[in-house]
Amino acid sequence: MRGMKSLLAIALLAALPFPAPKVIQPSPETKCDWGPVVSTGQNEVVIKTDVGQLTVKVSSSSKIVGLDGKELSGISALKPGGEVRVYYLVEKGAQAQEIDVTK
Repeated sequence: MRGMKSLLAIALLAALPFPAPKVIQPSPETKCDWGPVVSTGQNEVVIKTDVGQLTVKVSSSSKIVGLDGKELSGISALKPGGEVRVYYLVEKGAQAQEIDVTK
């Protein structure tokens, strides 16, 4: 059964319409957007996308990942103007699963 789960995970990653996250295992419901950080708050990040601003809620289970693939200390590591890729689920708004620093 474990082999079957591995095959399904590989198939899912191959079918993603966006670059794979560095840490989390995405689900079919995972969304992804990217752009510069506009601002950060206590529990949220706002990024500028091609279609407008996206506000994403950040929880203690959200992963913040640096350029080197290592997890960062938290939302305070994100700076306005820094480029990120945000993986999130839409559940009562956008809920961050992982935020990858890209520049």
